[in-house]
Amino acid sequence: MQTNEKTNSEATEPVGTVRTGRKTGKARRIIGDILIGWTVFFTVYLIVGMLYRIHAVPNPDTYREVLRDEMCISVLLLLLALDLRTGFLTRLRAVPVKVVGFGIRIAFCGAFAVVFGLAGNAVFRGIACTASSAEYVIVLGMALENGKPNQDLLYRVTAAEDYAAKHPEVTLIVTGGNQTQDALSEAEVMKRLLMNDGVDEKRIITEDRAETTRQNFENAAKIIDPSEPVVIVTSNYHMVRAVNIARRAGFTSVEQLPAPSDPVFYGVNIMWEVIGELDTAIHWNRQNIKSPPAVSRSDVSATDTSLS
Repeated sequence: MQTNEKTNSEATEPVGTVRTGRKTGKARRIIGDILIGWTVFFTVYLIVGMLYRIHAVPNPDTYREVLRDEMCISVLLLLLALDLRTGFLTRLRAVPVKVVGFGIRIAFCGAFAVVFGLAGNAVFRGIACTASSAEYVIVLGMALENGKPNQDLLYRVTAAEDYAAKHPEVTLIVTGGNQTQDALSEAEVMKRLLMNDGVDEKRIITEDRAETTRQNFENAAKIIDPSEPVVIVTSNYHMVRAVNIARRAGFTSVEQLPAPSDPVFYGVNIMWEVIGELDTAIHWNRQNIKSPPAVSRSDVSATDTSLS
């Protein structure tokens, strides 16, 4: 009897009707709803944080590019969340369509495994402090916001200052260009902050031509011997990528001195690092970044350790 009813039901279906699979379970729908809500919230958080910086920094082009990449990741994550909620990628019963849907789902899951893996790596490995003793400390700059150092840059300067106080023999290399309208570079701002807190000017070398982390280390490698041990001072979320770039730039003995970071922008900065890691892996060997002017030891005078 049941067989006859099923046969009659199938017989009354309009020609061309596409039958779908089973409905998603309640637990799956709840998890999907939570993931959708979190994705929307985090996307809005990223947009607000990045738009603030785009309007605050002197050179916002890179920030616009990163925001674009972050929105692509957010859209893909939202699609994955919707698939978890509804199962739309494999809802149709047609075997070829279902196979394609499974393939897309696996690709999405793999992509986000990479994203979350990079984020977790930045979070947990970046907080490790391995600094012991070295002759040089490289302090990485950060874009000035409305002509002023933000909280993360202040934390970096404080970490370098504390280390210099405990190790009076070290020389600090403050590195960062991106000059503001007042012709103040990141390096010059850090140098002034250090001197205001009592660090002797003779212990500070400024490298004010670099516009990226890669250029920070490439220029520093032209000032000091990259085979010598160096301590890197940067924000905790930035440390893993900074160490990787330093090694690619030729530094063979790198020690970490992570500085604290502003919790308000922590998620924004972690996503920045994820995009940065992916971009570094893809573009490192491409010659699409204009190299800064060459920097050498001869540019550093005996009486004034800043680079002109």
